[in-house]
Amino acid sequence: MEKNTRRNGNDTQIDMGKALLITVDEVVHEKGIGREDVFTALEDALQKVAKANYGDRFDVRVAIDRKTGAFTVCRFVEVVENEEALEDEFKQITLKAAQKKDPSKKVGDFIMETGLPLRFDRIVFQKVKQALKNKIVEAERTREYNWFKDKVGEIANGTIKHADKRNVYVELFYDEGNRAEAYMSIKDIIPKEQIREGARICAVISKVALEPQKRSAPQIYLSRTAPEFMEQLFVREVPEIYDGNIEICGSARDPGSRAKIAVRSNDPSLDPVGTCVGKNGSRVQNIVDELQKEKIDIIEYSEDVGEFIKAALKPAHCGSIILDEENQHAEVIVSEDQKSLAIGSHGQNVRLASILTGWHIDIMTEAEQVKALEAQSTAFQEALGCDDMIARTLLNEGFTMVEEVAMVDVEELAQIFSEELAQGLHENAQNYVANKEAKLKEIVAKDLTDLIGTNTAILSRLVENDVKTLDDFAGLATDEVPEIIGQDVISEEEIEALIMTARRKLGWIDASDENANG
Repeated sequence: MEKNTRRNGNDTQIDMGKALLITVDEVVHEKGIGREDVFTALEDALQKVAKANYGDRFDVRVAIDRKTGAFTVCRFVEVVENEEALEDEFKQITLKAAQKKDPSKKVGDFIMETGLPLRFDRIVFQKVKQALKNKIVEAERTREYNWFKDKVGEIANGTIKHADKRNVYVELFYDEGNRAEAYMSIKDIIPKEQIREGARICAVISKVALEPQKRSAPQIYLSRTAPEFMEQLFVREVPEIYDGNIEICGSARDPGSRAKIAVRSNDPSLDPVGTCVGKNGSRVQNIVDELQKEKIDIIEYSEDVGEFIKAALKPAHCGSIILDEENQHAEVIVSEDQKSLAIGSHGQNVRLASILTGWHIDIMTEAEQVKALEAQSTAFQEALGCDDMIARTLLNEGFTMVEEVAMVDVEELAQIFSEELAQGLHENAQNYVANKEAKLKEIVAKDLTDLIGTNTAILSRLVENDVKTLDDFAGLATDEVPEIIGQDVISEEEIEALIMTARRKLGWIDASDENANG
């Protein structure tokens, strides 16, 4: 009698069950994906095959036995009260019919029919294989994102793979041998530093984003120019910072040129500045070397704003300081020989001090202060029709511009002057501002006021610097605007956006140019 070598359905189920278990174990071990996640992915794939076999008219589901790997194809039928409630005969059954099969069934329960056959062929196996592959990709993507999103603000070490005109691509190693690709734009590289393929590099993780496409890897962005990078280098080099005995209170950088960092000690026995500098400057020198010889001023933080601002302006020696706490504006008086040092090359020192402290800082000598007060007093007298004493009183109360007098409530002025005088000053200030706005509208092109707005103080400063049209404004460099309208009146990002908008309106640039320039 000829031996029958044909396998029945159960044999196929057993063989496939074993194969599934082996596959699941391999994926769990090699890819670090949860066992239940793998089974769920396989069930989803088999369920799609079952729906293709039986069509959408049946509620078909697939379950895999976690111990044997055997799968069961089931059809679910919902129990409804009667024929009138029966909307879909393929997915529903009346209570009467259901109780013939199982007397315990109630309305809302399901009848489960098991043992449905499932046709297997090459296409089926390909779908299962693809489902598993997709699950692996998704799991690796999620794991990579979860790992790096918690590392934002920390230093990462990697190897430079390659670079183009816009980005440097860095390979990072994480979580016991896994690899990820990170990006560092040209603006996040320290000026003039050499980028060599294959070289080791460290940078701070500045951002981690998960793209909408399920199969794309997380976008990991690095920076060597961010202040946080310098701060993390101090954490790495100074154990007392890592331990919390010394605290970093803020930092500001002009990458590759100069930086300032404020520190304070939580331990009275520790000198925060000396500790960060290290013996013979060893600690800070390691950081300076990593930052391509960037000069670093280490400053002791003080709760006294005046003292903190003076310290932030080092190496300059400052005299008296006048603080406007409401507007966070400071006027620092220095001797003539200290002025250029306090301001720094191209305003670098005062700009970094301003960023570090969060205060707008003006540097002036005593002679300049007297001259500025006289000029402000004269401006008040001419605009408000008052004498020098009233003008000086306004200055002493913190008013610096006629616009401020026009905007304040009369009641506030009446706390300084008589009610009648306060009313007169307020009316004169409002008339002055209205006339000034009218004159500015005649002088400044409409397309510029549409872009900038109608702030008379800003428009006046622009006009004083011969910026009257959109063309004039579009031709400015980003660092020129603060010098014209005043420091900290508008952020660097807002300035850049306004200038780019002006250039687009004039047709100087288009979207393709911006994309090409990153």
